[in-house]
Amino acid sequence: MRFIVICIALIVTFGAHASDFDKIVKNYTAAVNSNDFELVAELLHPNELDLLKEKVDGSLQSSNKSSADKGLLRLLGVDSRQQAFKLTPKDVYIRICNNLMARYPNEALEIAIASSIYLGEERHDDIVVVTYKMTYNTGDEPVTRIVQHRLKEYKDSWRFLLTPETLAYFGL
Repeated sequence: MRFIVICIALIVTFGAHASDFDKIVKNYTAAVNSNDFELVAELLHPNELDLLKEKVDGSLQSSNKSSADKGLLRLLGVDSRQQAFKLTPKDVYIRICNNLMARYPNEALEIAIASSIYLGEERHDDIVVVTYKMTYNTGDEPVTRIVQHRLKEYKDSWRFLLTPETLAYFGL
């Protein structure tokens, strides 16, 4: 379940709002709702994909290798650490998301039908933080939480940064 929360944080569904980030948010939402994680990966900042790959590789090299074999290799859709190490950062992200959505189809549907309200945005140096109030169902009761996504410019376009929940999961 912890990984589902992380995945929700990675692929949260946004509502429309009147800001400069409307186009990227709409593209991101459409990609998430159609499970097009290749496009979602394109909307992430490349340095963040590199960081995720570094954390995944670090987890695979950890002292608890049997745990990595049982969980992480399955999420990556590979049979060995050697195969996992050969994956590109983008492939790591795409495979994890695709395998999570395949493993938890009901949660994927709940994510896709989540609703959100744009609350605002603020700039912190070269990063923009966009805040939403998100409501989704995890069973009988709706859950509401505040979600913040950070964006950073890369080659004249804004790209999403990984959420703190995602980074924390991999020990950063």
